[in-house]
Amino acid sequence: MANNDAPASGMPASFALPADCTIRGIADVVANCRLMFSAGKGVSLDCGAVESVDLTFVQFIVSADRTAAARGLPLSFESVPEPVLAAFARAGVAMPAALTSASSRS
Repeated sequence: MANNDAPASGMPASFALPADCTIRGIADVVANCRLMFSAGKGVSLDCGAVESVDLTFVQFIVSADRTAAARGLPLSFESVPEPVLAAFARAGVAMPAALTSASSRS
């Protein structure tokens, strides 16, 4: 769920991702990120609770990364678990730099 209390100074809105980040469980996260990007805010995604991931999640992360870059907004990640890393490996897709650096801190 979004932390809509993010300061207007451009601080990223923080989202704790749900355990189910498959096509069944990610719709709210996608909608909230769209709202934040449209409002000119960056996004910080806490991946700590993520247990299930599919290609939909990989597509979402790649799209969010491109959107953030195109709008000059920050996109960051915290607590990246193994299921997230494995999903990118299975998909054969390079992880965004912010996701890669967050996974090296875990």
